[in-house]
Amino acid sequence: MTTVKKLIQEVKDGMEKSLIISPEDKSYWLPRLDDLPVPVLENILRMVKSKNDIIDGYISDALSGDTDGKYMAGLKAKVREIKQKAFNLQEKSENKAEEKKMEKMLKNI
Repeated sequence: MTTVKKLIQEVKDGMEKSLIISPEDKSYWLPRLDDLPVPVLENILRMVKSKNDIIDGYISDALSGDTDGKYMAGLKAKVREIKQKAFNLQEKSENKAEEKKMEKMLKNI
């Protein structure tokens, strides 16, 4: 993998991990990263890493008193639940799109 591709992948990973970049901004910028010049990518990576490090510090501080792992287990369960709901919504959306295509095809027959 070339250095530019590694840089693009690092920026993508950082943006996907980020909790402060809105989903709309992510969906706008992620597909466009391949077209940005290297200095811009480096600047974005620096900013995203900085913000992610701050958020990671907050999370680490918040969980530092969780000696028995109770809060972390609850957090992981909530994250799994949210991911499952997001997957279900995406699946429903895809199914509806397929149903509309089939209905349109049936009407054309």
